[in-house]
Amino acid sequence: GDVDSARLESIPFAVLVHNLRSAFNVGSIFRSTDCFGLEGVHLSGYTPSTDHVTLKSAARGCEGWIPQHRWNSPLECIEWHQQNGYAIIALETGDDCVDISQVQWPKKGLIILGNEELGIAPELLEKATLKVTIPMVGRKASMNVAGAFAIMAFSLRNSSPLP
Repeated sequence: GDVDSARLESIPFAVLVHNLRSAFNVGSIFRSTDCFGLEGVHLSGYTPSTDHVTLKSAARGCEGWIPQHRWNSPLECIEWHQQNGYAIIALETGDDCVDISQVQWPKKGLIILGNEELGIAPELLEKATLKVTIPMVGRKASMNVAGAFAIMAFSLRNSSPLP
C-alpha cells in the first residue's frame, strides 16, 4: 500500500531507459525507482511515455511523483549527467562487466538500460565508465530488464549509507 511520504531521502542515482518496447517494463522500472529511492527516470527513443495505460498500470501511480524527463537524444542525457559528476553505469551482459556483488559503487550515477532484445546501443555503451552484470546460473542466461533493474536498484540502496 501507499504511505504518505517517502521513508528515506533518494539516493543520487537515476536511470536512462532507452528504446524499451514494453510499457509494462517501463512502468515496473518507475515502481522500482520509487521502491528503492532512486532520484528519477529519463526516457528516450521509442520508450513508451507515462500516459500509456499499461505503463500506468504497472507503475501503480509512481509515474505521478517520480521525477522524469524525456530526452530527444540519449547522448544529451548522458552528457548532462557527466557534466554534473555522475558516473555512467551500464547494466549489461558480457565478459568485460563487473559482477554486481563485486561492484564498488560511485557516489552518484546514471544507469543505462537498453532494449529488451538488443541490449544497450553501442554508442551509449561506449560512454559507460562502469559495466555491471548480474550472474545467472540457469540455461537461459537472460533476465527481464525490469527485474534486472530491480536487483541493481536494491544493490545500490543496500550499499548506500542511510541518511
